[in-house]
Amino acid sequence: MNDGSYDELFVPLVGYLKSIGCDKQQHGSSRTLLDHLVGVSEMLAKKDCSDDLCIAGLFHSIYGTSHFRPKMISMGERDNIKSLIGVEAENIVYQFCILPKNRIAGIKRLQDGRLKDALYDLTKANAEEQKIWRSKSKIIQIYEDVVEDHVAELIASQMRTVYWQYEYHSKSVGENKHPSMHWHVLCGHNSTEITENGFEWVIPIWTAAMFKYDFKNIYNVNTFKRIYMNAHTHGIEPVMHTDDGDFTMIYYPRLDWKPEWGGGTLIDGQLVPYVGNSLVVFDAYLPHMAMPVTKECYELRSVIVFKCNRNV
Repeated sequence: MNDGSYDELFVPLVGYLKSIGCDKQQHGSSRTLLDHLVGVSEMLAKKDCSDDLCIAGLFHSIYGTSHFRPKMISMGERDNIKSLIGVEAENIVYQFCILPKNRIAGIKRLQDGRLKDALYDLTKANAEEQKIWRSKSKIIQIYEDVVEDHVAELIASQMRTVYWQYEYHSKSVGENKHPSMHWHVLCGHNSTEITENGFEWVIPIWTAAMFKYDFKNIYNVNTFKRIYMNAHTHGIEPVMHTDDGDFTMIYYPRLDWKPEWGGGTLIDGQLVPYVGNSLVVFDAYLPHMAMPVTKECYELRSVIVFKCNRNV
């Protein structure tokens, strides 16, 4: 920082962000947009970045971005923001907000100079701040009675008609690595592909997550990366592993599953029992595994899995 204006302006600027609702807007599962904005700004300040960049960090997504859709203020108000935080800081904010989803690729196309360097620093701080926060705020959340009874029965019925592909390998982690094979079916990467593949009956689960439980605001997500199904029986030993993406949703479709059959999911040491029409949401980096099925069970332990990325 250069002249101390960042320190002098910090409190009144935070007050302004509160006045436009940043302290009410959800960003992630258990914090607000203001928490994130302040975190990014403070990270830039600790790196001794310029006052303009630190202030830009405090406002960096107020116009909405290609990842974070909520617009706290219209771009038609740019002149007011320029008067509040300065022309250079506002331009960094504006340029950040209009970057494409692949931000690094978008920045690379810009002319070399202070703006390009500032956007690189801001993009890095934005990602680092969220990575640190996620490492401190583990998510394992269980939802019951996810869809209406008749929908749950339809899903359970459709699961009995699935043509499974065997010999799908899990990628294990930890000291006791060993290969594990199970049944697997890819539903698709988007609603159109899923419908074309004949799995449109899984979409109500996603719809319930988004609208019944407001996952858009709680987990800062708009869509999924892919949906697939896994299954195993007694005699197949699942392995501990982590997932790609930001978080995973596992839906238990079998309504006839008995507790004594086992088959739950172990997530970072926490057992989530198999209960039909329930959903567990957890951070993808958490080690987890399907639990073995007891020898008394002659049924297929099946799940529907949603891989998701947060908007950042």
